[in-house]
Amino acid sequence: HVSNFRAVKRPLDCVEVFAKVKEQGENVRLVMVGDGPERSATYYRAEQLNVKNDVVFVGKQANIADYLGVSDVFLLPSELESFGLAALEAQACELPVIATRIGGIPEVVNDGETGFLSDVGDTEKMTLDTLTLLRDDEMRRAFGARGRELAVERYSTDKIRMLSTISILFGGRIAEEVFIGEMTTGASNDFERATHIARDMVTRYGMTDALGTMVYADNEGEVFLGRSVTKTTNMSEQTMQ
Repeated sequence: HVSNFRAVKRPLDCVEVFAKVKEQGENVRLVMVGDGPERSATYYRAEQLNVKNDVVFVGKQANIADYLGVSDVFLLPSELESFGLAALEAQACELPVIATRIGGIPEVVNDGETGFLSDVGDTEKMTLDTLTLLRDDEMRRAFGARGRELAVERYSTDKIRMLSTISILFGGRIAEEVFIGEMTTGASNDFERATHIARDMVTRYGMTDALGTMVYADNEGEVFLGRSVTKTTNMSEQTMQ
């Protein structure tokens, strides 16, 4: 698991799933990469479930790929994910992903092909999916290989960098509006820069740069970008926002 250990990432669910997997006799370890407000609670939950000796907290790491590359399954039980960059990074390292069906994750993880998706909080299904992958080496390798293939095919490094930059710029704007009720000049400039980058992405990756209503699938409403699509795109409103 890799995250900033905030409540929305649900790191305690990782421990719940891990404990259930251990109950089934699997010889496994859970490696938790990152740090944040929920780390202490996660450690305490591991103590409560008598698995603390098999849960390794390594803190923030500069090269996450070192950990992904030697893992068997990636757990991402978040209740909020805008794009699912962590899942994409895992798939790029040929790692099957057990994740929740929220935000942009379903557009990164193909359920039953590169990983398995569950409802938020459904640790029982996540446990069963994890056991399925741990007990089937051929399936695990096939999921990993397909995940990397799709990661490389769908998302270039440049695209990931641009998406990350947009997220950071918008994050500052949202934080100021939430906490002080208005947007400063600096955040306003960030918003303009993010809009410019977003328009550039739209023109590069298949849409015009005209702003307005964009219907990608049935029952979708207005989104931030685009009007015309030059190729078929099934993108959810939430992910585009």
